Amino acid sequence: KGVAQQLMAAVDAEARRRGRETIWLLAWYRNYRAHAFYRKCGFVQVGMAPYLFGNTMEQDVAMARPTAR
Repeated sequence: KGVAQQLMAAVDAEARRRGRETIWLLAWYRNYRAHAFYRKCGFVQVGMAPYLFGNTMEQDVAMARPTAR
């Protein structure tokens, strides 16, 4: 276990390598487990992103956090 944390650390390392100051992500608005994990990783909700999935309008939660220093 702990793979999710390892992947998040790798994402952060790559963002820093590329000189990025912020990591952005989208997660389906009903994926509460993902939202909780991302909050645990320091992400905060910064908005919503609507999109059309087939004939249905859906929403993603937009989240962001600074890269680790």
